Amino acid sequence: MKQSLRFTNRNRRFRCLKMEIKKAIRNRSAVISYSLVLGLVLFHGIRAVALYEDLYDYWNSGNMPGNPMITSMSLFCRWLGADVTSFEGNLFYYLLPVFAVLPYGGSLVEEIKSGYTKNILHKVSRRTYFLSKYIAVFCTGALVIGVPLLLNFTILSFFLPAIPMDSIYPYGVIGEKSMWADLYFEQPWLYTFLYILLDMIFAGIIAGISTAVAFFTKHKPVVLLSPFFVLMVIDFADNLLSSGWELSPMKFLHVLPVANDRTEVGILLFAVVLFFLTFGIVWVKGGKSEAL
Repeated sequence: MKQSLRFTNRNRRFRCLKMEIKKAIRNRSAVISYSLVLGLVLFHGIRAVALYEDLYDYWNSGNMPGNPMITSMSLFCRWLGADVTSFEGNLFYYLLPVFAVLPYGGSLVEEIKSGYTKNILHKVSRRTYFLSKYIAVFCTGALVIGVPLLLNFTILSFFLPAIPMDSIYPYGVIGEKSMWADLYFEQPWLYTFLYILLDMIFAGIIAGISTAVAFFTKHKPVVLLSPFFVLMVIDFADNLLSSGWELSPMKFLHVLPVANDRTEVGILLFAVVLFFLTFGIVWVKGGKSEAL
């Protein structure tokens, strides 16, 4: 009897999570957000290829004096995550908290206000529903950032030279104290994929902020914009404190260096704190028995 009840509860949790993920993928907001992000990264890819072809044609014509520094147009220097000089790259990372939350971040507020939440809580436990919601928001936030970045890098890999970076060139150089500096010069492919993974994880955590905030306000615009404002406050505090570590996701999620050094320990601690803060709110508030 106990085993049968345990199996039934597990099956309900699985079905609830499956349903939330389906809703997260199959909704108008997700389609709009993916279209916006994919359009941005594809436009960046087209411009990066065009700039490289113009430089190569100019150099091949024999009219360019001196060293053309082709590494400045290398794949590892010009994919979206590393291209800190382009409008598209800066816009992408500035709006990352908005892009991450758009697909499904406002769903909890919508379902609470529509009465759907009260109905579903008659079928599954509160924690099952709210944790499934958090997981779905996390996954959509990670995918809406990670998939376009991977697509951008893959497309550019067909057109731009995959030349390993050299420390003697002024383009694409990071300091020896920067995070994963050895990988950058020795294993640039692995370095790039690790950064895409890092961006995906942080995008998921950032999107999760909206689920936590939904327990405190039922204003959808506030919920959707809360990750952006949280990151803006963190960025302001980071600039103000000048600790020597780069602790602003709006900066360290970009590949190339900024004012401060980035360390694995600092970024890991930041991710753990932000995750447990948002997840903890969902766990505690979502486990309470009173109706919403």
